[in-house]
Amino acid sequence: MKLKKFNRSSTLTGRQGSGLPVLGISKSGIIRINTKAGELLSVADKDRINILQDEERLIDWFVEKTTDADGLIMRKCSGGGLVCNSVAITKQMMSSLRIDKATSMRIAPAPIEDGSAIYAILTNTGKL
Repeated sequence: MKLKKFNRSSTLTGRQGSGLPVLGISKSGIIRINTKAGELLSVADKDRINILQDEERLIDWFVEKTTDADGLIMRKCSGGGLVCNSVAITKQMMSSLRIDKATSMRIAPAPIEDGSAIYAILTNTGKL
């Protein structure tokens, strides 16, 4: 028997993921982070982010705040949180995760390494 645990840490409920940092993606290219994720990443209106993928483990995705000119520019969205657009990125994410509809996933509460600004996107928490 293989049991899957469902609790506040492993699932999303409600519009804001019960106050947890959440990143959402859609087929139309929308990448959205809720208010808690913005606070965690220290991202505000007009700041930039990068979405990163582990080239050795394609289902592992990450997000970081950046000052790179090529970073995705975040903007305020109605209802709180921040949003940007990239069909290419969301298409690649959805393909690697084998999903075909919009989903929301938690963001890890701490960076992947001390002193790093890279946070894991917990893809196994998505509404798949």
